Amino acid sequence: MPLEKQREALKGGVPRYGETPADCVSRFDTSAEILKTPCGDGIMVWRRWGEGAPVLFFHGNHGSWTHWIRNISVVAERYSVFCADSPGLGDSSLPPSPYSLECIIDAFEIGIKDLISEKVPFHFVGFSYGSAIAANTALRFKERVKSLTMCASARLTATADIPRVMKSWRRASTDEDRWEAHRHNLAEMMIAKPECIDDLAVYLQSKNAPRARIRTKEFIPRDSLINALIGLRGVPMLNIWGKEDGFFRAFLESKTELIDANNIEVDVKTIANVSHWSPYEASTIVNAWLMEWFQVHD
Repeated sequence: MPLEKQREALKGGVPRYGETPADCVSRFDTSAEILKTPCGDGIMVWRRWGEGAPVLFFHGNHGSWTHWIRNISVVAERYSVFCADSPGLGDSSLPPSPYSLECIIDAFEIGIKDLISEKVPFHFVGFSYGSAIAANTALRFKERVKSLTMCASARLTATADIPRVMKSWRRASTDEDRWEAHRHNLAEMMIAKPECIDDLAVYLQSKNAPRARIRTKEFIPRDSLINALIGLRGVPMLNIWGKEDGFFRAFLESKTELIDANNIEVDVKTIANVSHWSPYEASTIVNAWLMEWFQVHD
């Protein structure tokens, strides 16, 4: 799609007034340039919007590129936005077996080398699980990384998990019960304010969760993010937290041990009354911070 038509397609609300969640996702999807790179025995699917210096977005666990649906249009006004579906999630194929952090990063490395010209620098942005994937991918391109931003990076804590009461959408007997299970789970772990758990958020969750075909907690080491950040010392790093994210409290308790003791310099920004999925719940704030951060480090 020509750039001007793409920009026109990205204008307006997310979703636009009167637009269904499905139509909103379709609008973004059809405006993107779809790119495919090798992944195991199949393909890794990337989407690209805009033009300019590359910004690579890494989505969270049980997610897809749609985790960034409220951030794409703003960043694409100035930059070339790349969103890949991580191996085994979204539209991308499974990574080669046995699954490992290395095989996930291998797929991203191959994709970046295929899609972005050698020596071109870029910004990396990760959400939750995607923070660990972004940081470990950045290690392989350290001299080209302008900055690394991490949103709700749970692996910056010493806590393996936060107690939650989740509902099984798989066991739901009706579409309505399944929808309500997804809504409940978003409230339990992703979004603090009830009014932000809109139909689009529930729709994205309902489409992403069934396409998660790997359990990343089983093979991604707990210390994978900290070890990557130690290797990335000198790269500008930003860490964004919602204060209602259970992992944020764990981060504060772990910061001295994991961040300060390892001489990792990270700018930390927090948002009140926001939970884990801050790029969605507080997109206006996150987008402003991202654009300011990128321009400082371009």
